[in-house]
Amino acid sequence: MTVLRSLYSDAISVTLVEDTLPPKAPVLGEFSANQDSAVTHGRSKVTSRWDIPTENETIGGEFLGEADGDDQDFETIYAPIKEDSYLVMEVTGYTVSGGETNPSSPIAISDLSVATNDTSDFSVGDWVEILEGSVAELNQIESVDEDAYLNFVYPIRNAYTVGAILREVDVLSKTKDTDYTVNTTTGVVSLIDGQFTATNDVFMSYVVPLNDLEGFKLLRVPGDLPYGSLAKFSDVSADVDVIEVDLEIAAVEEDFEETLASTENGERYSYYLFAFDNEDTPNHSWGSGMMVETIPSIPQNLSAVSADRTVTLFWNLLPETSDSLTDGYNVYRDSGTEFTDATCQQVNSTVIGKATNTFVDGESNTTNRVGEGTLAYPENGESYSYKVESEITSTDWDTGTNNQRDGVAAVLTATKE
Repeated sequence: MTVLRSLYSDAISVTLVEDTLPPKAPVLGEFSANQDSAVTHGRSKVTSRWDIPTENETIGGEFLGEADGDDQDFETIYAPIKEDSYLVMEVTGYTVSGGETNPSSPIAISDLSVATNDTSDFSVGDWVEILEGSVAELNQIESVDEDAYLNFVYPIRNAYTVGAILREVDVLSKTKDTDYTVNTTTGVVSLIDGQFTATNDVFMSYVVPLNDLEGFKLLRVPGDLPYGSLAKFSDVSADVDVIEVDLEIAAVEEDFEETLASTENGERYSYYLFAFDNEDTPNHSWGSGMMVETIPSIPQNLSAVSADRTVTLFWNLLPETSDSLTDGYNVYRDSGTEFTDATCQQVNSTVIGKATNTFVDGESNTTNRVGEGTLAYPENGESYSYKVESEITSTDWDTGTNNQRDGVAAVLTATKE
């Protein structure tokens, strides 16, 4: 008998996606704002630095299946798994009285907070199962807003409706090689005979290395972190006042500098940095936010009139189009014709209001000049150098950053013969 075989089978092409998870949020380092005096009123140069992420978002608690009490294999959705990044957990019980509620609004993928009808039975550190139909995952509570929200440690992996269940669970952390083994290359989790109780649910927290980082996007919005210190790209990018600082920062870059306009002096801005991958529709990380206060404008056209043991200074008021945070001015004096920051002394005792553009250095000023015992009045025949600086006296700038304090006016030398 002759057997006839087709030369080829029907052909299909299959491409396996290597990495479909969003990158972990980049960790911001120093943000600094420094004065650039290349334009009349000065402008701020904002420098940002960050650590390049090497991991995807952590899977908080992926549901592997129900234990049968014997040797048993499960497979994670994502692989490979980063060594020593994983934790296998067995759910040993559920809170019967309390500790269970429903979302009061739908839950989106990558959410970190869940609005609920009741948060009173949940506490920081609790493990919570999010369950809807056959879809389930674990997450851990980072903080509780008693009014409405449970805030989680890990981004939520699935979408849920208001019909989902949120319930506190009792979790037993299992021990690698005693209770289970993991093939980090394939994502196969093997339970060891007798180490898990039959019918108990098994979950796993783990990290997948980041293999497809495409780059970073840097956005800027007015205000003091209006979307919090971690924000979604969709929220920030939809802000009506958003500035797209750069949407194509290369994946190898670790810093960025933006020179702002002088009309943006003395203002408060929030920068959000997002990592994104090379999917056709990119996955964006959560955006790490940092607030900066830009440098106040440089006072212009400083002039002086000398009289007997008195010098009266004049300058132009700051532009009305900017400097909303700027409170006013300080005046500094140095002896001689060369002004030096290291040897100067402040002349005014309190900040000169932003609507005032004159100051008297002399005995007649009894309201806003330091006492003669602190700084002597000008002497006839001597030369003095003055500097007027604009000031932000109340700042929310983060501790440890290199924000220059204020603008610097041109130095003026005044002499009374």
